Amino acid sequence: MAVSQTHSEVWPQIQRIDQSLAAYPFDYFPRGRLVFFDPGRRWLLFLDSKLNRGTFVAHLMMKWGFGAGHLTVQSDAAYTSTARVGDPI
Repeated sequence: MAVSQTHSEVWPQIQRIDQSLAAYPFDYFPRGRLVFFDPGRRWLLFLDSKLNRGTFVAHLMMKWGFGAGHLTVQSDAAYTSTARVGDPI
């Protein structure tokens, strides 16, 4: 059986793998969660409110191949980061 771990529990392991991340707390980088609902074949994306804007969401839709009407985006305080966030590259 797989053991579920939170982002804050896994972050120290990631920092050991990549030493360049040692200076950053677990909540520094923006993050989110993507959930698929088979009935209706829809996706729900929870993310940092700093990312919930047209340019970023459009970038994700293009990169991930979501068709119009198949993705709902919702800000979630659980994914709030301390980083300053700009537009996607």
